[in-house]
Amino acid sequence: WFFRTYGHYISSDVFRRFKGIDGNFKETLKGDAKGILSLYEAAHLRTTTDYILDEALIFTSNHLKSLAEGGTCPPYLSMRIRNALTLSQRWNMEMIAAAEF
Repeated sequence: WFFRTYGHYISSDVFRRFKGIDGNFKETLKGDAKGILSLYEAAHLRTTTDYILDEALIFTSNHLKSLAEGGTCPPYLSMRIRNALTLSQRWNMEMIAAAEF
């Protein structure tokens, strides 16, 4: 995420490690709300040929919605998830994102 934010192209193949042998994203990711949120933000920096990031965006948005609605996360994390789903931090003003911390 960091490199692409500042214009450095990094291959999306690094995200293949999050997928299992069956080609789907690993079940262990579902328990890591912060990790899913980071993957969601990274997926917003995809290009037209980053098919794995297209899949990641679908996977993460579905799980983030269920985490935000399920009440299983601490309140501060639920707020960050809801804010990210409304408007990705890539498009959000840095001051608003910084205020969450």
